[in-house]
Amino acid sequence: MLKLMQYVNPEVRALRERFAIDTPRPGLLEWLAAPLHWLARWLDLLLMEKRKWTPLPWRHRLRAWRLGFTSFSYSLYELERNPPQDYLPDSAAILRADRPNGRYNEAVFSKVVFSRMLKSLGAPQPPLLGVICRGALLPEAGPPGDSLAGLVTLLESGRKLVLRPSYGGGGTGILFLQRSPAGYQVNSLPASAAELEELVRGLDDYLVTGFVEQAAYAREIFPGSTNTLRILTLWDCEAMQPFIAAACHRFGRAGRGPLDNFHAGAGGTSVPIDIASGRLGRAVIRDGREISRVADHPDTGRRIEDVVVPGWRDTMDGLLGLAARMPFAPCVGWDLVKLEDGWTCLEGNPLPGYHVWQVHGGVLRDPRARRFYREFGMLR
Repeated sequence: MLKLMQYVNPEVRALRERFAIDTPRPGLLEWLAAPLHWLARWLDLLLMEKRKWTPLPWRHRLRAWRLGFTSFSYSLYELERNPPQDYLPDSAAILRADRPNGRYNEAVFSKVVFSRMLKSLGAPQPPLLGVICRGALLPEAGPPGDSLAGLVTLLESGRKLVLRPSYGGGGTGILFLQRSPAGYQVNSLPASAAELEELVRGLDDYLVTGFVEQAAYAREIFPGSTNTLRILTLWDCEAMQPFIAAACHRFGRAGRGPLDNFHAGAGGTSVPIDIASGRLGRAVIRDGREISRVADHPDTGRRIEDVVVPGWRDTMDGLLGLAARMPFAPCVGWDLVKLEDGWTCLEGNPLPGYHVWQVHGGVLRDPRARRFYREFGMLR
């Protein structure tokens, strides 16, 4: 949201003029920006409704729209019985020019830029081995070369690789590669050398990273995917420091591939994490319109509820320390993997999907979060 304090505060304006600091003054379009943004949000809400149309009685659908939710979110959050004022509405979560990260949004959204940013801050992350640009592998060390030959060399050394698009989310386009006795595997499925070559040569703007092994507790619950922590950090504008606004643990499902994405309730499982203790709650599974909350993983039968994430406090302290060095990105949804010793950051999401958290309860229950979204013009 356009900040006009510098224009209307006479003391600040006088100081800027005294020290010859150029101060732009708002024109008509700037003054109209806020109402135009709200109109754009409502138009986007209608487009979202079309994409995620969910059967709902019309009286509830109209109530959902009035409150700023799509029928999908209204159903997922069970707002027929839960207080809607606790939930960040879809109309607020549709971020455009006034999104909290502003001009830094693209820096966080680009996995290449963000990875190099984390490296400069000394943050733990999977080893970045190179990038693929127009089918060519540009390694972090050494000259560019044939992408397939370079990847095969890495695979033949016994490394597991993860190839992911620089832009995008929801697990779209990710390839997990490894060597197998019969040849190769792509996303745990057998692939010939010719098939691997055809896949790789068509890639552009991809990161190549090493695969990280998750901690035993997560692997035991579900071994078929890397099961990630999804943590939302926001900036406390009064205390001038970040805080954990929401936390959940995602686990994959059988037959859904090697990813753990909740996919707004249509993929894996989402499990709430008690922020104070790191204790897991009951897992949420959504099939169609039916939402079930279970204590055990539906495929492996392993216990989820009451499991405590090992090293939780140290992990959150480390993450908050990292977020504190990035005040220019005050809203990030972090994907972390808990390792046997420590943790690693897979990526940051500047436009985090709130469904994965709010299926367990609204983020606005924390007054600091409510202040944050009001500060950045996302709530009235």
